[in-house]
Amino acid sequence: QSFLEVARPLAAIALPPMPEIFRVILGLNALLVLFAGFVALTQVAPSVGWMLWCYLAIVAVWPYAPDRFIWGALPWIAVAFPLGLLQLGSTRSKIWGRTSPLSWVAACAVIIGFAIGQIRGYARGFATTTQVGISDTMNDILPWIRTATDSTAIIAGEDEALIWLYTGRRAVPSFVWRVTGRTGVSFGADSLHAWLERSGATHLILTGPGSEAAPTVDELLSRRPGYLELIRVWPGQLFAFRIHRGA
Repeated sequence: QSFLEVARPLAAIALPPMPEIFRVILGLNALLVLFAGFVALTQVAPSVGWMLWCYLAIVAVWPYAPDRFIWGALPWIAVAFPLGLLQLGSTRSKIWGRTSPLSWVAACAVIIGFAIGQIRGYARGFATTTQVGISDTMNDILPWIRTATDSTAIIAGEDEALIWLYTGRRAVPSFVWRVTGRTGVSFGADSLHAWLERSGATHLILTGPGSEAAPTVDELLSRRPGYLELIRVWPGQLFAFRIHRGA
């Protein structure tokens, strides 16, 4: 599972749209090329090669989505891939000889897929999608926090660092969770309630039904009526609650 999770973001940016069976076949052959490239890179530049082996081994067992960590190694992966093609093209063993033609097809698919992805991403502004989404969400919330709460308020919400930076209010996370596999799983409403009490939070911001905190906050609302008082609603199902501590 860890191997497939590490390979997933590479396939997402390198393979063009095609039926799943072809993606699997070409993806496996592209990984074969990449493996040969890592071997060649280790022979040419041992320090770089071994650094990559160790880095990717850590990413494979790291309990979070590997995408952002893979992007950090992408320049060296881009160097290793053509080295792998040269390695496969120069070998005379039967195993490499049989797989080499399909590996060249896979290499062409990767080049085409990566080019298509980069052109599409540049045209649609994928590089700033996350930042723009966060900004759009917080454009209304942050001014409200500045004007509707006093300087002693403690705001529980997502992006708590952003809340503190742009409002000057102390902020704490609104999602208490543990890692299971590569995903975060809520500790539940009672743990969230205990956390809000201990942190001294006075307000809670919920950035839509798709937020990680939403199911737990919804459970807290039903289990402890009166604890969270809804005081503001924005378009897009964004909510602000006043916390009645001890209720």
